[in-house]
Amino acid sequence: LFDVLERCPADARDAATDAALEAVLAVAPPPPKVEGEEDAADGAADDDAGDASVASSSRLSKTEGMDFVRPPSAYDRYRDAMRAAVSREHPDLEPLAINEKLRAQWATLSEEEKEPYVVEA
Repeated sequence: LFDVLERCPADARDAATDAALEAVLAVAPPPPKVEGEEDAADGAADDDAGDASVASSSRLSKTEGMDFVRPPSAYDRYRDAMRAAVSREHPDLEPLAINEKLRAQWATLSEEEKEPYVVEA
């Protein structure tokens, strides 16, 4: 999902993110209710069940402040561990070039060399 969103044009990214959140919320179990807390958004959605925009906006408001972060992959861990060393070896390289160099190094590693990063991930 994150890869798809990264490849979206900037002007379509917000709409794609909203659609993805709505899809996740449609299958996710409802969050536990806190005692003493009124849930006016649910009441509004129930009163006007035919209006999808009201229901979706009330569901989206519950996700405010939540970060959807995927766990780092083995490559992410390798890249983070090796970035400083490659930067020291090649101080003239731009960050994108450093990432390309790290990507090429990762591709040449054997399974044994990748093992510590795979276990961490």
